[in-house]
Amino acid sequence: MLKKVLKYDMKNIYRPFMITYGCLLVLSLAATMIKQIEHYSNAILLNLFANLFLVAYILANVGLFLGCIIFIVVDFYKSFLTDKGFLTFTLPVKTSTLVLSKVINAVIWEFISFLIFVIAQIIFLGPSEFFRIIRVIPEMLKAIEYFGLLGFAIEIGGITLLAIINAPLVLFACMAIGQCFSKQKILASIATYIVMSFIIQFVSMAAIFIFSLGASSYEYIVLNSVTGLHAYLIFIFLFQLLLCIIYYFATILSFKKKLNL
Repeated sequence: MLKKVLKYDMKNIYRPFMITYGCLLVLSLAATMIKQIEHYSNAILLNLFANLFLVAYILANVGLFLGCIIFIVVDFYKSFLTDKGFLTFTLPVKTSTLVLSKVINAVIWEFISFLIFVIAQIIFLGPSEFFRIIRVIPEMLKAIEYFGLLGFAIEIGGITLLAIINAPLVLFACMAIGQCFSKQKILASIATYIVMSFIIQFVSMAAIFIFSLGASSYEYIVLNSVTGLHAYLIFIFLFQLLLCIIYYFATILSFKKKLNL
């Protein structure tokens, strides 16, 4: 059932993403062409036009990631918190499956958006720069293996993946909690996000402070810096994982215990 729901969610949201991707790729190609023309011309008007186009290209890159978040949030809001929500919750599908589908859908589009961003930069920089970057990757992997940094790479990769999952989950949880209020649901969702962010920041700073107390001595820093860094990264990974679990179940329980459409 999850596969069917996910397929529907992907189809339901792909149009705005395709338009955004198309605009960015066209702008990157046009910016590259104008940059080449500008290189062989000193016309003031052409240089001004090229600069304006460059600004538009930069804004398009920023808009890609902002649009990704906005599309995901709007899709979740329409599916669960509007009149369409009545239909959504009458489907013979578990609430956990519906929420999980939205999370997976969001993560997939985040990865696709990043891939399109990379492609746009390759087009803008040119094929020569792309192949130069490709040649560097194997060297970086060899360096990671040679210096024994594979463990760090895996830990940082895991933290990054959980951060990507956390990004939509925290928004879903705040919207789900906000709908429990009878009035001003959007303001309640925003207030929930602010409060949750404050709590997470406070807990994070407290944890970093406690961790730093154990690394305050010179002997610890010199003899156990690598072990301490591994421990710190593992702590961040587990903390991010705990947040994912909390956000996920907070969303489900808010819909199950107090659905207020």
